[in-house]
Amino acid sequence: MGTEIARGPTRARRGTSVALLMVLALVAGLVQPSPASGQGGAAFASDDFDAAELDGAWTINNPLEDSHAGVVGGGSGDARLEMQVPAGVNHEPWNVNRSLRVLREAENRDFQAVVRFQSVPTQRFQMQGIR
Repeated sequence: MGTEIARGPTRARRGTSVALLMVLALVAGLVQPSPASGQGGAAFASDDFDAAELDGAWTINNPLEDSHAGVVGGGSGDARLEMQVPAGVNHEPWNVNRSLRVLREAENRDFQAVVRFQSVPTQRFQMQGIR
């Protein structure tokens, strides 16, 4: 079972295109888990999203098949994972989870991740996060 890394905004109104730009940031890479105190090794391998395409360890879960997730700026030193969902379509995660998700296997133990979002939800019911 994968660990949810990101979830796109749930709703957009009046045809406004909503994009969730997500960057998981740390000095050596964008996703760099660190073990909790007293544990050896990281729960999963670091990924700085600097390749041209998303690493095969990640799984994109796009239940409505209308959204996009992928690497932007690969090889530039300013790479990031970008997730986009179309305006006017319900992508809420409640009851039946229709949200766009990018998943990765992780060991079942504590770890820490630093997350930076480059977008701010502007509409009621929009959200972003790591779970």
